[in-house]
Amino acid sequence: MAIPLLFFDRVVAYKQCVSIVIDNEKAGYAAAAHLISQGCRRIMHITGSLQRNVYADRLEGYRQALLEHGLPYEASLVVETDLSQEAGTQVVEMVQSLKPIPDGIFVANDFYAVTCMGCF
Repeated sequence: MAIPLLFFDRVVAYKQCVSIVIDNEKAGYAAAAHLISQGCRRIMHITGSLQRNVYADRLEGYRQALLEHGLPYEASLVVETDLSQEAGTQVVEMVQSLKPIPDGIFVANDFYAVTCMGCF
């Protein structure tokens, strides 16, 4: 018996599977460009595993937005985590210790963004 399988926001290389995705690169660009339009110039990007297309594409959009707005890409402002609540607390502590502190934070996952917001 064949059971249909649908992946949402993930791309899987199986012919029998269908994926529904957004343009994550465009979404990453839009998020970073929004922060830039609000006056942010040193934007930290907190992401999940870059082995996943979702996070790799959002990072690429972030990089493109910085480039097109004349801002430098700083590898030290990109933090790859496991997106756990514990990692969120650690990232907030790290952000607070940075000199200068970032003036914008783009978190690539809703749950993780809420976790970070609760720590500030």
